[in-house]
Amino acid sequence: MLLQYRRGTSLLHQISPMSKLVMLAAWTVAVLNSEHLLVQGLMFLILLAVGRLGAGLPFSQLRKAVFFVLSFGLPYFVLTTLAVPGKETLWELGPIHIAEDSMLLAGALSLRMFNLFLSSLLFITTTDPRDFVHSLTLRLKVPYRFAFGVSIALTFLPLLEEEGRVIAQAHKVRGSEARAGISNKLRYYRNYGVSILVNCIRRVQQTAGAMEAKGFGAYPERTYLRVRVFSRYGPWMAGGSVLLLVLIGVMGEVK
Repeated sequence: MLLQYRRGTSLLHQISPMSKLVMLAAWTVAVLNSEHLLVQGLMFLILLAVGRLGAGLPFSQLRKAVFFVLSFGLPYFVLTTLAVPGKETLWELGPIHIAEDSMLLAGALSLRMFNLFLSSLLFITTTDPRDFVHSLTLRLKVPYRFAFGVSIALTFLPLLEEEGRVIAQAHKVRGSEARAGISNKLRYYRNYGVSILVNCIRRVQQTAGAMEAKGFGAYPERTYLRVRVFSRYGPWMAGGSVLLLVLIGVMGEVK
């Protein structure tokens, strides 16, 4: 699974979740405000470098992330190129017109999808859900009931993936693989989805019972056994990201 926390000692692992959240927000605004192909391409290369050097992600995971976005980014590029009208026509066949400016815009918008996904990937893979909950409750004063719900959602994702893999292997052992034909495939995936849904409900019931047995939510405040101390460079990096975003906006207005 791509979107899950990976333990490590990289630079991004040592920065507090709130600082990374500010950096992610600034980066997202910068990505959404640009429709230039070269700018989006430069951002894409920067994210790859940060993912490898700043987050310690292996090339295999970065490659999987790129191919995952490419699976729907490439059709989006083709449809946008055909749908957006352009002035400088490069190729024409009947009602199909392909213009140079349309291709540049489609490339920029497609790279924007890559940049948004990779930036979110870097945040999730380097942020422990427990640290994120601590930051929400201790720094932003978010009610711990809501913060714990976010933590549960982030924790359940890799668990559900593992359960889905086990269920698929169990179906394979029993000889109930997806056979040829649309109806057979629909029947197989229906049974597969129902099995995962049942396991999800069972796990939710177990978690709710454990929380009720421990008296979760009985008091307005709670204490924490594990509170991590992060690098002092995080706020400076977050402030630098916001300052860089402001400078980019000012330069764009001047231009």
